[in-house]
Parts: sequence; C-alpha cells; structure tokens
Amino acid sequence: MLEAAKAVALSGPGVGGRNGTNFRIGAVLFSGNHVISAKHNELKTHPKLARYSPWPFLHAESSCILHAGFDASHGVDLAVSRVKRDGSVALAKPCTVCQAVIRQAGIRRVFYTTDDKPEVWNVADGSFAAAF
Repeated sequence: MLEAAKAVALSGPGVGGRNGTNFRIGAVLFSGNHVISAKHNELKTHPKLARYSPWPFLHAESSCILHAGFDASHGVDLAVSRVKRDGSVALAKPCTVCQAVIRQAGIRRVFYTTDDKPEVWNVADGSFAAAF
C-alpha cells in the first residue's frame, strides 16, 4: 500500500515547505487489500482538527481518517508516503498532531516511507520497527 500512497501523493499539488519545495504526502487507509480512503495533504482546514492543533490544516493522514470516519478507521492500517521533487521517497512519519488523530481513531498500524527502508508504527504498543 505504500506504492498506492505514493501515487496519491503524486496526485496532489503539494503544500508547505521552504523556498518553494512543497511537500507531497499521500495516505491510504486500508484493511487487507481493501482501500477505505485515500487522501493527499492540502491547505484546507477542518474543525475537528482544532482540538489537536492551533493550525488545523489537513495533513494526508488526518484527511484520510476524517474522510472515512473514526468508526471506519478503528482496527485498520494506514500507509503514508512522502515524495521528493526527484520522485524518490522521504521520511513520512506522522507528526504529533496526526499521531493523536491516529490514536483517537484506533488505527492498528501505520506504515510510512523513510529515506531508506519503510518503517511501521504499531500504535497499540507504541513501537517502531522496519516494515519489511
């Protein structure tokens, strides 16, 4: 599903960054091979994020969960990919605000890209490890 998250990231315009280097991040909420929701980061805001952050812009992870709904997100997995300008992947570990939303939603595991090998965050026990 990390490849699907990369494709979602590439479908978005990218936002943020310094000196015109926009972030392109995509997230896919899934169970087995079934995609539940897929979103990229955007400049829109969402009122539910205001309780987690004073800057409630929609990161891909939060957008994906909010689109599916918290009930549909419980016990499923999330894949997150960040794509650099040259097309390679980079660190896409969820920020602290997205981590709070992920915990609240009851996500089981979060797979994310790094500059090297993908990693997985087992949300229940808080451990991080190599994904594959």
